Amino acid sequence: LNHYFCSQSTILENKINHFYHTNATSILSEIVISPQDVTDAIAAVDPSQASGPDLVSPRLIREGAPFLAAPLSTYFTQLIRQSVFPSAWRLANVTPIFKKGDPSNPANYRPMSLLSCLGKLMERCVHKILYNYLISKDLLSPLQSGFVKGDSTINQLTFLYNDVCKALDDGKE
Repeated sequence: LNHYFCSQSTILENKINHFYHTNATSILSEIVISPQDVTDAIAAVDPSQASGPDLVSPRLIREGAPFLAAPLSTYFTQLIRQSVFPSAWRLANVTPIFKKGDPSNPANYRPMSLLSCLGKLMERCVHKILYNYLISKDLLSPLQSGFVKGDSTINQLTFLYNDVCKALDDGKE
């Protein structure tokens, strides 16, 4: 299973597309994670989840939130300033989950990864700051629906359906 999962998840960094908004006039010069950002991220932690490879318990993080928010915000901000994401946070405990079909076929399993709780916290904080920045500067395309609060791919399907119907009404192919 390990060999199969590894063969299915190669990342070719030179194949990653980079998109830049051509009308962007402002620059996000620094990401500073506040204790409130960390507190908000901790509030989303499910304390019943299992620990990742770092063995940090989500329950411990959740219950220690009032004491951990300030030092974690300082630590996360320093990591960002130094352009560091700890290698221990890049590890995952992978568990195969059976889908359907022949249990002896590795293709009939999907990997479920347990990640580091602290790494996920930092990612949530960075996501919140970047997302709020993009929204406040109107840098997201109005056609962007995935992962946008209050929007969905159903809206995109409705938009597409409307365009097709309109084109047919106008005699277009």
